[in-house]
Amino acid sequence: MNNIKEEITKILNEDEGYIKNNNFKIVELNDKECKMEYKVSEKGLNPMGILHGGIIFGLADTCAGVLSSMTGKKSVTISSNINYIKAVSDGTITATAKTLKIGNKIGYFNVDINNDKNELISNVLVNVYYI
Repeated sequence: MNNIKEEITKILNEDEGYIKNNNFKIVELNDKECKMEYKVSEKGLNPMGILHGGIIFGLADTCAGVLSSMTGKKSVTISSNINYIKAVSDGTITATAKTLKIGNKIGYFNVDINNDKNELISNVLVNVYYI
């Protein structure tokens, strides 16, 4: 597991695309759970001054994908469902992904996103296909 974790961390740290541009950071990673953070910035706010749902979803999808990678298999998201529960305008949000089930070809993950006060702001179910 350590080699997989090191490989995933290296890939994410060297990423020059989506993850870096959105400043997503891994806080914790093991075979049971992944935690990632996003510091809310003005660039992530929608015209109403609250965090854009796309940022929240992107963090959840990325967090589930990172946890899925701990299997040693490559995967892509095939479906997901998001519920936005509470608006956020500042601070840091934390995504916590947990495995619900890993099958031969499909993995199921639950991601809770909390604000600085540990209040649930979003819940996302992510299903991945192992390629």
